[in-house]
Amino acid sequence: MTNQMTTTDEREDGSANRPTAVTLLGAWCDALARLDMTGCVDLLAADAVVRLPFAVEGLPDRLEGRAAIDPVFAMIGGMFSRLTWTRLELHTTDDPELAVAFASSKVDLTRGGEYIQDYVLVARERGGVIIEYTEYADPIRAAAALAA
Repeated sequence: MTNQMTTTDEREDGSANRPTAVTLLGAWCDALARLDMTGCVDLLAADAVVRLPFAVEGLPDRLEGRAAIDPVFAMIGGMFSRLTWTRLELHTTDDPELAVAFASSKVDLTRGGEYIQDYVLVARERGGVIIEYTEYADPIRAAAALAA
């Protein structure tokens, strides 16, 4: 299941000139489902911060700026041959710059096998781009997938 989103949403102030946080997070998830890691990075501000608080050993838990983010996401994307969202719930919050997603995925790994994961994804938008992205995932499942 992929949750297709448009690129702009109506904002509280009535404008529809730039995407909202929930639209950007949906676009991020769509790009991940296509394994379009460049598309993910393109949704980020040049100085965006990506946090992976439960990153497995060998992966950074914080990346700052597209120059640091791009190669890590390219490497991760190269490990996957297919990603399918088996659950994807996108939510707005009382903070118009913040969106949250609860998600589950099934990933086919390029070297064989599969990787099943549950996530909480948090994105902060400002100026029509993601300025902060945080991905919470089970590190035990991630480590097992990397080791297999």
